[in-house]
Amino acid sequence: MAGNILLLGGLVLDRYFSITAWPQRGQDGSFSQEETFVGGCAANMAVTIHNLGGQAHVVSCLGNDPAGETIRQYWASHGLSSRFLREETGATGSCLVFSEPDGERTFLSRTGVELGFPPELAEAVLAAMTSAPKELTQLCTMTFEMLKTTDCSPAGRPIWIMRSASDGCSRSWRRLSRAGP
Repeated sequence: MAGNILLLGGLVLDRYFSITAWPQRGQDGSFSQEETFVGGCAANMAVTIHNLGGQAHVVSCLGNDPAGETIRQYWASHGLSSRFLREETGATGSCLVFSEPDGERTFLSRTGVELGFPPELAEAVLAAMTSAPKELTQLCTMTFEMLKTTDCSPAGRPIWIMRSASDGCSRSWRRLSRAGP
């Protein structure tokens, strides 16, 4: 895989807990293992693209908190592009993942600044798209519920959008497409 890919989506910290069974409501339970990973759909895709030889540029905000710093350190240590990562005042999102012995997983998420899309970040993305339109392929991801392609990029190339009801990413791309040259 060659080239650069632009990803819009959240970067969060995933905390995995291995449980043997859910406790009854109001009762105590326990977990046997806890692990923390950098996660979020955009992070997962960026690492995959990087492993396939591409360069992913994630467009996202990180909080000015320890979770945001953990993600920034991970990004730097793995040689991932931080070109469009912005630090914002507030908390970075997180996801608690409860994994049962049969592989079933249950997710509890707390959103943070990753759902924001400040105007200066939109301007940086537009400048990159218009100054090097052949360099970037636009890909937007937040969830895997519905994939839609639209021809609204300034370069006239398709933008791939993963959409859901809570997807601030699609709204951001619609703003970008209207603001383009």
